[in-house]
Amino acid sequence: MIQSLHSVYLVLKYKTNDWTGSNTFYDFRDCNCLPHTKTSQPVDLVDVSGQRQVKVKFCQCTLDVVTLLKLGYMAGLPMKPQTAFSMPLMQLHNHLWNNCNIGTLPFTVALREFVEPRSQRLRARNRNHARELRRPLSAAVDLFRLLHDMTDKTIFSYLKLTEQQILAQESCPACFGPRPPNSSLYPNSTRDQLIICLDGNFQHWHHTLASRDNVPLVIPRIFIHPDQVEATTQYIRRQEQLLTPPSQGCDDTGLMGCCCRHDAAVYFANIHKSGEQRNLPMAIIRLLLSAVESDRPLSILYNIGCSLDKYASSRNLLGRDRARVKFGTSIFHAYVHNWACQLEYNPRFNDGWGLSDGKGLERLWSYLSSLVSPLRYATRNHRLAALAHRLKYHNRRSKNSLIYWLRRKFGNAVKRRHKTEQLKRKAEALNRGNSTNQSAEKLEEERLLLLLWDAKSDLFVQAVHLRAEREPILNSKNMGTQLGTKLKEKIYKAIAARRPAVVKLINYFNSCHAKFVAQFPDQSQIIPNFNGSLTYEEFSAMSLDDTFWNGGLYFHSRAPWAIDPDIHSCAMSDAGVNLEVPDIDEELEDVLLDNEGDDGDYAEDDWVDEIGYDDTPKVAPPLPAEVAPPLPQESEARISSPVPEELNVPDRSAPSIPE
Repeated sequence: MIQSLHSVYLVLKYKTNDWTGSNTFYDFRDCNCLPHTKTSQPVDLVDVSGQRQVKVKFCQCTLDVVTLLKLGYMAGLPMKPQTAFSMPLMQLHNHLWNNCNIGTLPFTVALREFVEPRSQRLRARNRNHARELRRPLSAAVDLFRLLHDMTDKTIFSYLKLTEQQILAQESCPACFGPRPPNSSLYPNSTRDQLIICLDGNFQHWHHTLASRDNVPLVIPRIFIHPDQVEATTQYIRRQEQLLTPPSQGCDDTGLMGCCCRHDAAVYFANIHKSGEQRNLPMAIIRLLLSAVESDRPLSILYNIGCSLDKYASSRNLLGRDRARVKFGTSIFHAYVHNWACQLEYNPRFNDGWGLSDGKGLERLWSYLSSLVSPLRYATRNHRLAALAHRLKYHNRRSKNSLIYWLRRKFGNAVKRRHKTEQLKRKAEALNRGNSTNQSAEKLEEERLLLLLWDAKSDLFVQAVHLRAEREPILNSKNMGTQLGTKLKEKIYKAIAARRPAVVKLINYFNSCHAKFVAQFPDQSQIIPNFNGSLTYEEFSAMSLDDTFWNGGLYFHSRAPWAIDPDIHSCAMSDAGVNLEVPDIDEELEDVLLDNEGDDGDYAEDDWVDEIGYDDTPKVAPPLPAEVAPPLPQESEARISSPVPEELNVPDRSAPSIPE
C-alpha cells in the first residue's frame, strides 16, 4: 500500500507543483471501472478554508488512500478512511510544528473553531457534538512524514549516493562536501579537518507504559541502529556495571548525538535503559570513520574527550584509524581540568581547532527542548520519528543559511586578524629602535629569570594542593559545618606529609632569588613586596590571589598587560583567529563546489570585497622617539605567549579542579 501511495504522491506532487498550483483539488482519478462496481462512502474533508462531509466513490482497483490523494486529501486511516485532510492543510501543520511545536490536540481545536463558522460542523456519528479530529490528524501527519522520507530515500537510491554524499546533502555540505582542488594551500593543522562535537542528553527520556506499538521499532536514518551500538559494545568488551536509569519506569533514557562545527546534526543514538556509556560515542565515531574518506583526519570535541582518548588508546579500539583521530575537551569543560590536561586537550591551546567550542549540541538540545514533554508519553516509533523530522528541518534551515554563516565568521575573523597584525607591527616598531645583539649579561639575566619563574611555578602548584587540603577545615570555621575528629586528623596528617617537599621548594626558590638579586641588585624588587626570604609559615598563610602570584615575574614587567587578569582574558580571545580563517576559507570552497550547477551561484569575490578583506601587507610608520619609550628587550615569544595558569589566578575564580 505504501509503495503504491508513494508513486502516486510523486506524480501528483509534480503535476500540482507540490499542491501550490491552481489544480490542487482537481480530480485526477483515471479509473475505468463500471459505475455499479463503485461504492459511495461519506468522508469528512477538512481544509484551511472549511470542512464538509462528502460522499466519495471508491472502486476496487484503487486503494482508498490513493483515491483521496488524487482528490488532494491525505487520509486519516489507511483502510476505509472516514476523515481526510487537504494537502495544503498538512503542509501548514508541518510548518507550524517545525517552528512553533504546536500539539495535535490544540491544533485541531483551533482549526475547528476557525472553520466551523465558515462552513459546517462535522458531528460524531449519531451525536450532536463536534467530531474529535486528533487521532485521524495524527495518523495523517505520520503518513505525510513517511512519504517525505521515502522520497528522500528514493532520490538517494536512484543517484547511488555514498554515505558521505548523503551527509553532505542532509547535514552539512561544508564538512562533508567534495574536497577543494586547492587543498594543498591550507596549513597541515587545518587541511581537510573534520571537527565533530559529541554530547549526551537525558531530558529526552520516554515512559515505558507509553509504548504500545504493535510493529517493530523503526529507526530513522539520522539515528544509529541499536545493533550497531550493541556491536560496538561487544567489540570493546566493556566490563563496567550498567548505570542506573535517571527515572523509574523509563525504557529510553536519553539521546547521544554528534554535530559538525556548523551545528548541523550528523548522527544520533537512542540511549536505551542505560547512562552515557562509552559504547555510544565509540559507535558514532566508528560510523563517521566508515562514512568519510579513509585518509581524512577527524577531530572530536567531547566533554570528557581526554578520558575517551585514553580509554580508546589503552584498548586499541580504533585500530589503524587511531592516527587520524584527535580528541579535545569542549570549551566549557576544558578550563576546569588540570593544567596538564588543558595543554593537551584544550582547543584554545592546540592547533587545528580554530574557534570551535564543541557546544553545538548544547544549542541543539535547547532547540529540541520543546519536544521533551510531549514525547515522553508518545509511542517509541512516534518519538524517534518526531525527533528525526525536527532534526531534518533544522539541518535544512542551517544549510540554507550556511553561506551567510561562513560570510559572517570570515568577516569577523579577518577583522580580528587585521587588528592582531596591527598590534604586532606596533610592537615590532617599538622594539626596532632597541634591537641590538643580546650580550652575555642579558642572556644570563634571562636564564636566571627563567629558573626563578620555574621555581615559583612549582610553588604555586603546591599552594593549590595545600589550599584544597585545607578547604574542609576553612569551611567548618566560616560556614559552621561540622568536621569529624578522624577527618581532621587525616587532613593534618596529609598537610604534614606534604611539608618536607614544600620546604625543599621554598629553599630552592629563595636560592634562585638570591642568585638573581646578587648579580642584578638594581632589580631587587622583581617580585613586589618580597623581602627575599620566604618561610613555610608565610607560604601557608598566603592566599591564592595574593600579589605574589601575579605574572610580572614571567613577563619581566609590571605593566597592566603583564599582571592584570582582565587583559590576559582579552589576549587569549584572539589566540584562535589565525586558525579560524583557513577553516572557513576551506569550508567555503566545499560549499561552492557542492552547489556548483545550482540556479544561484555565489560570487565569492563580491562578498569578499564587501567585507573589505585586503591581503596587501601594510608597514606601520616609525613612531617618534617621544611616543616610543624604551621597553625591556623581551623576545617575541614572551610578548605573544599566554599567561601560564600557575600565574593567572584572578580574584573571581577558584583554583583548578583536578580530574
